[in-house]
Amino acid sequence: KITEERAMAVADLTAELVRVRDEGNNFINNLNKQLNESKKQLASQQDEIRKSLKVEMKDTFVAYETELQALRNTLNHPYIITLKDKDLPDIDISFPEYLYALWDKTAKKIDELTNKLQYQPPENMTCTAFMGVVHLKWEEPVTNKSVQEYIVLRGIMENGKYSYSEACRVPGSKCRARLECWDVTGGSAAFRVCAMYEEDQWSACTAAAMISLPKHVKLQCRTPFDEAGLFSFIATCGGTKPYANPHSSGTVTASLSSFATDVTYSQAHKLVGRANDGYCCTDNRKASYMIVDIGENRRLKPLYYCLKNDGLGMYHVLRNWELQGKVLEDDEWVTLKRHVADVSLTNTAYATAGW
Repeated sequence: KITEERAMAVADLTAELVRVRDEGNNFINNLNKQLNESKKQLASQQDEIRKSLKVEMKDTFVAYETELQALRNTLNHPYIITLKDKDLPDIDISFPEYLYALWDKTAKKIDELTNKLQYQPPENMTCTAFMGVVHLKWEEPVTNKSVQEYIVLRGIMENGKYSYSEACRVPGSKCRARLECWDVTGGSAAFRVCAMYEEDQWSACTAAAMISLPKHVKLQCRTPFDEAGLFSFIATCGGTKPYANPHSSGTVTASLSSFATDVTYSQAHKLVGRANDGYCCTDNRKASYMIVDIGENRRLKPLYYCLKNDGLGMYHVLRNWELQGKVLEDDEWVTLKRHVADVSLTNTAYATAGW
């Protein structure tokens, strides 16, 4: 009789263990399904989250982490089945160990996903270069943490691969950087950005943005109109072609703030030309100016410049003016040199002077 009772008890116990195992497997499967659904939802909603739900994400993460911790606490208590009989010793059977292993694996996946969302790298970095100046832009990472600063790394090609070093640091409130890379003009460079968070946690780096830097040319212009300056260089393609007025050929764009009554006095091509060719002036108005756009893919670091009177030198002579410059269309004009009562240009037709 005792043997039969033991056999029945073992059969009942086995059935109970099978039920517990099946329930555990179903629980893990449902948890994995929820995890996969969460990943899909996060991926599909990433753009919207980046644009408008960052504050909401913080509350979501807090609630999510609270729920996850509560679930962990519940599962940390083993499921105990105890059979007691006056003729048998106590039997303790714990929740199957492999279910704990499955739970730990799933919890690690959730932790990894949460950490990735907390310490994401910057996104969508773009890189443009003009001569030796590189402009980098990127977007804020999707995260519920505060970015303290961004670290920009510059890679130089060495022995067939890029070797990276820190180029600069940018406050977390900015998502752009400007680097001068004159030392690698005529070659290529690579750039990466990573984010440092308030807990001194570092994100992974962005994918490398590689770019070729145009060649840097130093022009040796020493005297006024010695044909060694910028416009002569552009007009002859660096001395490889016959001279052609750079405005007339479309390689630069000259313009005037206004036109004289006789428009032949205000022909823009004369501003960048070589010929002693009549008059070149605006209408008689305050704050008049003449502009030369040297082209989208060119940058100039001016060390010297020169001017020439037009053919009416006894009247059209500059005395008070400013040389100004800017890099981008939306930038403010910067005064590079101010002239007050400057008599360098004499009162004669086609007189020249340099500064």
